[in-house]
Amino acid sequence: MSRLEDTKLPSIFIDLERNVAVTMTDSPEMSLRSATIQTLMTGRYQATLLFRISSRLGARFGKLAGLIKQLNQILTGADISWHAKIGKGLVLSHPNGVVIGPYCRIGDDCIIQQGVTLGGTGIPGQGESSSPTIGDRVLFGAGCKVLGSISVNDDCTLGANAVVITDVPASSIAVGVPARPRPKLAPGERQ
Repeated sequence: MSRLEDTKLPSIFIDLERNVAVTMTDSPEMSLRSATIQTLMTGRYQATLLFRISSRLGARFGKLAGLIKQLNQILTGADISWHAKIGKGLVLSHPNGVVIGPYCRIGDDCIIQQGVTLGGTGIPGQGESSSPTIGDRVLFGAGCKVLGSISVNDDCTLGANAVVITDVPASSIAVGVPARPRPKLAPGERQ
């Protein structure tokens, strides 16, 4: 059971527990209080918090949400549309250069490295139908691009600089340009 589970947090803080856990994994000797304070001061967490604030405000105050999105990009380097639907537990290991388009849907507990792009094909008029849907517990390697109306299912790993333009089945790893999915190997197993 997590040490933060008994604390009821507002929805803009739904990523805090996961980010504190990452901090404590990196520094296991750290107390919960110290890890929470350190996490609140990282660009990693500030980028997700600013996204949650802009997303929360978006329905009623679109211009203010857009302003906070731009502030997020200036302060952290992350360009995350307030329209994106992102589950709880998002971790942006290094938010610089992360781009998440307005129609992307991302599941829970995903980890995104620097320079990752998730978005549509860029063809005008396609809107929601041109953006990816991401499952739970997906790890995005640095610089990978996920483009178009595709699905990346649960428990996948996308390699650094992979260009993902086709569906990725659950529990797969996708590497290369264009990325080719293959099943994850069990520990000690070789291909």
